[in-house]
Amino acid sequence: MVGGVSAWLVSWAANGVNALTIAGLVGVLGGIGWMATRAIFQTEKITHETIRKLQIQALQAEQAELDHLDHLLSRDTDDRDQELLRMLRLHRAQFEELASQPEIAIRSQDILSRAKQLFTAAVNNLYESYRLLEQARKMSARDQRALLIQREQLLKEIHESVEHLQMSLEQYKSLTKKSTGNELSKLRDELEESLRIAKRTEERLRELEGTNPHEHESFLKE
Repeated sequence: MVGGVSAWLVSWAANGVNALTIAGLVGVLGGIGWMATRAIFQTEKITHETIRKLQIQALQAEQAELDHLDHLLSRDTDDRDQELLRMLRLHRAQFEELASQPEIAIRSQDILSRAKQLFTAAVNNLYESYRLLEQARKMSARDQRALLIQREQLLKEIHESVEHLQMSLEQYKSLTKKSTGNELSKLRDELEESLRIAKRTEERLRELEGTNPHEHESFLKE
C-alpha cells in the first residue's frame, strides 16, 4: 500500500504518468486485499482456538463433576454404584476413541450422540440412587424399606444401561470395519430405545421426589 501511494505521489508530481498511476492502483488494491485475506484467516484461527479452549474447559468441568460423583459413591458401603460409574466412563471413552477415527468420524456422529445421552441418563440415575440411599438413612426402618427397594430397582436398570453400552460398543467395533447404512441404523435405534427407557426412569423419579416413600410402590410395580 505504501508503494502504491508513493507511485501516485510521483505520478502527481510528474503531472500524471499513466504507468505510475496504474502501478499505484495495483499496489493499494493489492495491499488492501492482502490485509483482508490475512484478517479472515486470523479470525478463523482465533475462532478455532476459542472453540477448542471452550471444549477443553467443558470436558474438564464434566470430568470434575464425575470425579465428585465417584467420591460421593465411595462413601457408602455399597461398591456397586461406584463400579457402575467407572464402567460407564470406560465405555464412553472407548466410544469416543473409536468414533474419532477419521474414516468413520462423520458416520459416527449419530451413534456417538446417542451413546453420550445414554451415559448422561445413567449418570443422573446414579445421582438419584445416591440420594435415595442418603434419604433412607434418615428414616425409620419401615420407610427405609420402600426407598431401598426402589434404589435396588434403579441400580438394576443402570446396570442394564451399562451392559447395553458395552454390547453396543462391541457391535460398533465390528461395524466400523464393514459397516452398512442399515446396520448402523439398527444400532442407532437400539441405543435410542435404551435411552428412552433410561430417560423415562429419570423423569418418573423426579415426579416422585418429595412424595411419601410408600407412594413409590406404584412405580416399582410399573
